[in-house]
Amino acid sequence: MREEQKQLIELINQKLKTSMHTIRDAAAIMGISHATLGHILTGRNAITAESAIRIAVYLDLPYQQILQMAGQIEFLNLVAPMLNTNAKTTSANPYTIQVNRDLEGLTTNQLKIISDLARTFKESNTPAPIGDTSTPATYPTKQGKK
Repeated sequence: MREEQKQLIELINQKLKTSMHTIRDAAAIMGISHATLGHILTGRNAITAESAIRIAVYLDLPYQQILQMAGQIEFLNLVAPMLNTNAKTTSANPYTIQVNRDLEGLTTNQLKIISDLARTFKESNTPAPIGDTSTPATYPTKQGKK
């Protein structure tokens, strides 16, 4: 068993302890059988790409990270280009590449907060300051919402 898979099993076991879920509870939440989860936890079965994605949702971790830990690099490499719908923007704008790097490893909730903030920027038509990195950024607020 690979070291990364051992670390993934440890993450699942930690979540089971902190959430006080049984293997049956966790498996039901993930949408896999308890036998499958049991075999994953003992290292008897390899972790399929589908199970890895379900585990990522359960652990609230980025699916890319869990796919990698599960040894599903080929699957990740296969689907990554399909998920990048802004390929031209990414190559044309170096900040897009940096933002993507900065987003790696954030939880689903953290990504949602950042997405909401980005949407607020777009909707407010607030021009971003250019070249002035010494001044703290100001963030638009949602008008009329409390």
